[in-house]
Amino acid sequence: MGRAPSVKIFTNYFLLNVTRKAASSATGFIDGVGYIGAALTGILSGWLTDACGWDATFYLWIGASIIAGVLMLLLWNYKPEKGEYE
Repeated sequence: MGRAPSVKIFTNYFLLNVTRKAASSATGFIDGVGYIGAALTGILSGWLTDACGWDATFYLWIGASIIAGVLMLLLWNYKPEKGEYE
């Protein structure tokens, strides 16, 4: 199973607005977090489903989605100062 196309879109967005060094750092961070998340998703969801049922698992992922959305909104228009990553 491959990564979602949206990950590639967000990763490539950095190439348009920042230096190569910043784009490389952001791409590595995004990919690394994605791999760690993919590895832990099955373990965490499976354990939570067995321990607390499907409702708890759905609430966990709904809460995680809300937190991710809020963080995205807070950083939506952030642009580093010129020269910060050079």
